[in-house]
Amino acid sequence: MKNSKKGFIIPLLLVIIAVLVVGGGVYVYKNKKAEVPAIVDTGAQPVNQNQQQTNTQTPPVSTKKNAPDNPSSNTTEKITSTEPFITILSPNGGEVYKAGDSITIKDASGNLPSGRFIQVYLSSSALLGRTYSPFTLTTINTLLPEEFSITLPSVLLRGSDYIVTVCSRGNPGSSEICGKSGGFTVTPVSPSPHINIISPNGGEIYKIGDKMNITWSASGIESSGLVLSLVSENGTYTTFHETKSGASGSYSWSIPSGMGPVRYKLSIFTISTQILEDRSESYFTILSN
Repeated sequence: MKNSKKGFIIPLLLVIIAVLVVGGGVYVYKNKKAEVPAIVDTGAQPVNQNQQQTNTQTPPVSTKKNAPDNPSSNTTEKITSTEPFITILSPNGGEVYKAGDSITIKDASGNLPSGRFIQVYLSSSALLGRTYSPFTLTTINTLLPEEFSITLPSVLLRGSDYIVTVCSRGNPGSSEICGKSGGFTVTPVSPSPHINIISPNGGEIYKIGDKMNITWSASGIESSGLVLSLVSENGTYTTFHETKSGASGSYSWSIPSGMGPVRYKLSIFTISTQILEDRSESYFTILSN
């Protein structure tokens, strides 16, 4: 009897253990299955946050929204200056002319005051800092012609930086309204006119009362005479003689008191509108007694 009870108890324990094992497995399976939706929801949450963050960004500004209703109001207005002006269009730089040529000046101008006259100047380093201005268009002229001609003097020296300046001028003291051309070249008529100082040519020493023997050569000069001057180091001219022609020549000059002690150069230049000049190569000295 005792052995039969033991035989019954052992199968019963096995059944109970089997039930517990199966039941526990079912419980774990249900819990894992229940966690799946939670995992899906958690993974979707960041997507929703990113979408929300994207939606909160400031939308791009529409250019159509800010555009004017009338398209023509977007057109830039042309501003016209009321200031008087002269602009030289030609010569505009680089042209080559020959002394004596007739050249055409083209320009644009506006708002020029009335009761003024138009004057044309010619300048170049070949003119030694001077201007040549025999070109007066008219005594009273409200409007500047858009095109006119001038004749270059036949005595011009070679130069590559000649400039034409056109000015509207009024009474003395009134402002000038001017325009300048580009630089152009003028070639001389052969043979080229020249002045050449032979002596004194620099380095000599004189005293008050000494005789200064001056000699020079000149050719091709259309001038009624030559001017002989001393030029000090500060650029002051002291004229002491004028010749009667533009030919080669010589002159003996007695140095007066009050000229020293100073260093000078001799200058010989033309009297007429043919602007030519030559100077001593270097300075000479006049001593005081």
